[in-house]
Amino acid sequence: MRKKSLLTAIPFMLLALLFTSSAFAYTFTGHKWPKSANNPYNVYVKYATTNTAYKAAFDSAAADWNSAQSKIKFNLSALNTSTLSKVGTQNVDDPSMFGVCITYVSPGTTSTSYFTADINIGNPAVANQSNTRRSAAGHELGHALGLGHTSLLVKAIMNSSRDRETIYTPQTDDKNGLNALYPL
Repeated sequence: MRKKSLLTAIPFMLLALLFTSSAFAYTFTGHKWPKSANNPYNVYVKYATTNTAYKAAFDSAAADWNSAQSKIKFNLSALNTSTLSKVGTQNVDDPSMFGVCITYVSPGTTSTSYFTADINIGNPAVANQSNTRRSAAGHELGHALGLGHTSLLVKAIMNSSRDRETIYTPQTDDKNGLNALYPL
């Protein structure tokens, strides 16, 4: 009887393995930087804020993304005055809003030409907690890279429901999403 059960179970296990697909939590925004194969793409970004705490949040977030992958590099500097891409703050009295990123796409393409990313200083958590500021800045830069919100409850900086005090750098799912978006 035991042998018969085992022989019956084996085909079902094989079928389950054949029809199981890999699930990814990352999603895309529908645009990406016009990167050529095997060459990193540099995104030059300027500050739209003078507040050192908020500049530091974006500095850390840019460094986090730059160290997490080698395909798209943020070059964030006060010297980048001629670029249209910028990071800064907005003041909206809404504790549920942490930031916003708007990307501008070249006409007739899906290629990003520039972006603006702001963290919301009207949110007390952003205003008072450095990890939350860094997490919000990193999340908005993830949108600038072309990543959308995760569709599953997964540990990722692109998860809007994450704990921003403990998840403030790109996680495995974020890196996998970026590698899928920019394969070479």
